[in-house]
Amino acid sequence: MLKKWLLYGTSFCAIEHSTDKNNTDFYTGLQLSKKKKELTVTNRHQYNSIDEVIPFVKANKHAFLIINNQHVLSKKITVINDNQKKLIQVAFPNIVISDFYYEIYSNDTESFISICRKEHIDYVIDLYSKNSISIVDFSLGNLALQNILPFIGNDNFNTSNAEITIKNNKIAVVEKKFIEDHTYIVNDLEVSNHELLPLGGVLSYYFDQNMEQIGLTQKTEGLKKTYQQKKLFDLGLKFGLGFLFTILLINFLVYSHYTTKADQLTIDVQLNEQTKNRLISLQEKVAQKEKVVKNLQSVSQSKVSRHIDEIAQLIPNTILLTNIYYQPIKSRVKKGKTILVTKNQIIVKGVSKKNEDSTHLISLLESKKWVDKVTIMSYGKQKKNMEFELLIHINNE
Repeated sequence: MLKKWLLYGTSFCAIEHSTDKNNTDFYTGLQLSKKKKELTVTNRHQYNSIDEVIPFVKANKHAFLIINNQHVLSKKITVINDNQKKLIQVAFPNIVISDFYYEIYSNDTESFISICRKEHIDYVIDLYSKNSISIVDFSLGNLALQNILPFIGNDNFNTSNAEITIKNNKIAVVEKKFIEDHTYIVNDLEVSNHELLPLGGVLSYYFDQNMEQIGLTQKTEGLKKTYQQKKLFDLGLKFGLGFLFTILLINFLVYSHYTTKADQLTIDVQLNEQTKNRLISLQEKVAQKEKVVKNLQSVSQSKVSRHIDEIAQLIPNTILLTNIYYQPIKSRVKKGKTILVTKNQIIVKGVSKKNEDSTHLISLLESKKWVDKVTIMSYGKQKKNMEFELLIHINNE
């Protein structure tokens, strides 16, 4: 079943080349599809030319061909023999057998023989092939009906151009006869008399019954083999392309994965480089500030300590110092802003009981060599004491 599905899919098609009572060609197409383990009719049509048939069959890509027109000669002889060529010679004694395809059906007492020139059959098959349609099997005359014998009873059945009598589940009589459309039920399938032979054709290659079509085995096996090779090549090509596409897709996904990781690593390296540069910049700033602090500390430990010590020694008991600022800050400290200080200055704040004490302190400070000048920033009486603020300018030593 898997092999059949791979070869044919789920649709099966047959086309009959026939003639009406006026000897005018017409064509009947029948398509069956397998759905839920059953065959159902999915398309059917009749055409007046083979050019109209091509689109019908082309969608399916493979079909069973029935030649049942003026190119086919059919006879019934009361001879049964395993020698096919002898039967042909009895029925058609004047033909060159090698120029014809023939099909033989025998019941218990008689043989039905249909022949057609190879030239015509090969031309029709080649015509379909040029339109990308593979003929996988074919039958001549009305003998394709043998493929549906297991599904019909003993009765008379009409095809497109003959009336066929069935006795003991075998074809007994084939008589040329044209009738109007008539409907039959075959194994729950509703088909017309024009579709009986195409139905037999579909069942022939669906159930692989061509071995019963005596005389056509070699040719039909060649057709099937050609189609199978073509199909296997197409499947192999599609599988190969699919496999190649899958490999390329996997390679692309792997490449994309590692490219993404590489890009991420590149971004990480760049971020790390930026962070490193930022860190170096911060370290440089810290180093500069540490240097400033060290310098300030160094100054504080030398000159500042000495100056403050001298100021402390000059303060009389009647004066109380409240604050001393060395290199006071110029403005309010703000986040992210550089702290600016006033160099070579000391601010002294305090209170005195007597006005003379403050004046005397200023004189003492101005007498020091390291003092450039003393500026009174503020001076006033608060309650009982005098508050003052002095700005001492230090010589730039």
